[in-house]
Parts: sequence; structure tokens; C-alpha cells
Amino acid sequence: MAATKCNEAHETDSWEIIEGLKIGQTHVQRPEKHEGFMLKKRKWPLKGWHKRFFVLDNGILKYSKSPVDIQKGKLHGSIDVGLSVMSIKKRARRIDLDTEEHIYHLKVKSPDVFDIWVCKLRNHRLFRQNEIVRSPRDATLRTFPPSAGAESPQNTPSSAHQNKQGKPSSLPWQLPPSCSNGQSKVAAWLQESEEMDKCAEELAYCQSSLLELSQLLQSLEILQRTQSAPNFTDMQAKPFIGLST
Repeated sequence: MAATKCNEAHETDSWEIIEGLKIGQTHVQRPEKHEGFMLKKRKWPLKGWHKRFFVLDNGILKYSKSPVDIQKGKLHGSIDVGLSVMSIKKRARRIDLDTEEHIYHLKVKSPDVFDIWVCKLRNHRLFRQNEIVRSPRDATLRTFPPSAGAESPQNTPSSAHQNKQGKPSSLPWQLPPSCSNGQSKVAAWLQESEEMDKCAEELAYCQSSLLELSQLLQSLEILQRTQSAPNFTDMQAKPFIGLST
């Protein structure tokens, strides 16, 4: 009996990976905007849990010190939930968002508030993933780490995070083959696509300009030949002048 209770307690205290968008699944209903305070773990310079105000909108989680700072645009960070591995530990009321490059550790004091945040994050994550799958070229990466003067997320590699927490680091949902290897590769793919489109436009413009320049040079060359050619009227007049003398 005691062993059963220990096993139940262990399961409750273990990490749970929140599933993402499955192949063939759609989640087009736009979730409502959600905001409120949560605790965020800092590694440097003030190690520990600090109260932060979070705003979740269209799958993007932004945070700062207060609602006023959010309104003023003074953000400490922005997390694309759709490109993050989401893990929760219900007993500790912990939420971890692993963006492959950074791990954001969040915590909620109230169980009810914790359940609300998990539900909201899940819905926004599915919506954002559906948005990326439908338009991978138009989906911009909206995650940025805090600046050096603000807050520093946990820069622990995913493999180390897996060993310590016992959580896998791979995304539990699938993007198209060209962008299915995690957030950094998705970002690189999108950036390269945009740069290739811009490069193609610039090359087309350069080609058009070179063509105009070539035509202009040909016209100048023809004009120069025409001006430097001998005057046939003068050439015909010279023999008669010689005969008359």
C-alpha cells in the first residue's frame, strides 16, 4: 500500500510533456488573449524566482516587470510558444518552455491559476503551430532572449536539460520536412527563404540595369562611328578640285 502511494506521488511529481499539433490536425480557432503574473527563474545576476507580468497573445508569450512596462513596450523577453517544447510538473506547479536555445522556467503559486495558464498555453501553442504549418514562409520567429541588462534565461543545452529534468528536447509535433528540426533551423530556413527572394529581386533589377547600360553603350558606339566616318561629299569633291588646278 505504501509502495503504491509512493508511486502515485512520484508520477504526480514527474514532468509531463504537453503534446503539440499532430499530423493532419488543425487548430484554426484563435484563442483569447491572456495575461497575469507568474514567477520566472533567473540565473544571473539575481538568482531565484522573480515575479513577472506575462501577456499571451496569438501564441507569443511576452513578459516584463509590470503591466505598465508591457504597455510601454519595455519587454524583458518574448517566447514563441509554438516553437517551444512545453513541459509541466503539476505538483510543483512548474511550466518549462524549451526553445532549444534557451529554457524558460516558470512557476505559479495557485493551483487554479496554474491550471488556467496550462490550458491557455496549450491552446495558444496549437494555434501558433497550425499557423506555422499553414504558412511556413510567412511565419516569423518571434522569440528573442533578454538583453544583458535585463534578464538571462537558462542557457542550458537541451541535452543537459534532458539529463537533469528527464524531459526530451525534441518537438512533439511535425513541421514540413524543410523546417522540422527545431526552432533554430526553422528560423534559419525562413531567413534564408526571405534572403533568397530579396536576392532574386535584386539580381533581376541588376540584369535589367545591365541590359539598359549595354544598349546605351551600343548607341554611343554607333554615334561615335558615325561622327568619325569620312564625309563622302568631301571625298567626291576633291578629285574635281585637283583637275581644275
